[in-house]
Amino acid sequence: MGFDPKTMNTTALAYIGDAVYEIYVRERVLAASGQPGRVQAQGSPQAQGFRQAEKERQKAAFGAHVDALHKRAIRYVRADGQAKALRAMMRDGFLTAEEEALVRRARNHKSASKPKNADAMDYKYATALEALIGYWHLMARAGKAAAEATETSTAQIAAASAAETHAADAQKRMEEIICRAFAEIER
Repeated sequence: MGFDPKTMNTTALAYIGDAVYEIYVRERVLAASGQPGRVQAQGSPQAQGFRQAEKERQKAAFGAHVDALHKRAIRYVRADGQAKALRAMMRDGFLTAEEEALVRRARNHKSASKPKNADAMDYKYATALEALIGYWHLMARAGKAAAEATETSTAQIAAASAAETHAADAQKRMEEIICRAFAEIER
């Protein structure tokens, strides 16, 4: 990677953080949903007709299932829920001083877009949460890239090990923030 997440524009951090957060939300909702099972038909011409009918039923059911998943995901991705979560993290001292500085920078960043269905302050806090997630995601990626780019000398192996540890720590912190956000939203 040719950029430093510590100096990146908070809008760019929020852009990537939004995508990462969305994946975690979808995985959480999907895991909690109990995927619909498949019926396997065998052999005869009647079974083949049944198989085709079952395939069409499942296709229709999956579409309905996706709609239900989307409805469950909304509570996690709404600006008011994300803002509530971030405010609770700040109130409880969950964030480090470095993270709070990033949140302030992201929250105070002048945005060209205006929220359609959210309070302006909630939108700013939600964007700040997404920037924080994006920051830790990119820090983890940078650590992984640094670890992979090293040679085989003793000093470079030590540097690669440190980079891998840094990447794992960044990934862990990002997941802690996301899990805390989920817990606050579910309250």
